Amino acid sequence: EGIGVLFQADFILRHGAQQWLQSLPIFNRFLSEPFIELSEEDLLMFQRLINEMDTEYVNDDFLKYEMLEAQLTQVLVKLSRLYRASKESKISVDTQHMMTLESLINKQFKNNRSVVDYAAQLYMTPQNLNRITKKAMGKSVSELINEKLIIEIKRYLVYTDMSSEEIAHFFNFYDNSYFTKTFKKAVGETPKAFRKKQKELFFPTK
Repeated sequence: EGIGVLFQADFILRHGAQQWLQSLPIFNRFLSEPFIELSEEDLLMFQRLINEMDTEYVNDDFLKYEMLEAQLTQVLVKLSRLYRASKESKISVDTQHMMTLESLINKQFKNNRSVVDYAAQLYMTPQNLNRITKKAMGKSVSELINEKLIIEIKRYLVYTDMSSEEIAHFFNFYDNSYFTKTFKKAVGETPKAFRKKQKELFFPTK
């Protein structure tokens, strides 16, 4: 028996949230053994935290989703601390490269989308870096960069009042039609359509 906590990546779209959450070991998608043996004390702590989340979820209180986000963040941080203490020393070389790459992408994606440059920062060839990412994720370095880019664009569409044109310029798309085409290819709808749907979902007008 157990308890599952299911959430989509888009649930955590606030500014800065995803970048530091992805740096947490338990949240990192490149770790092959995301399992932790809990002590009785830790188990009771997580049961309490999950129960608090469950109570918040079934109620319709003021700032419900903000509270759920804070509670989820607390759970992930506590799990990551336990993971770091027990397993970080067992991470493989390729996994270390992947985690470093993701950290670099998180910091540089807005102005740097060059596979050659990321490979150079990891002291390897682009071909070798692509081999590692393909093996670990089934994706090329370019696809990982674009994945991060789309998540950040979504965040700005949902949580800012910037126009699509302003967001395109902010993320260094100097052709707005190319920005729209890139976003629609990844998400399946235009930036304006995505914004409208998300605003209605998270900020419904009464």
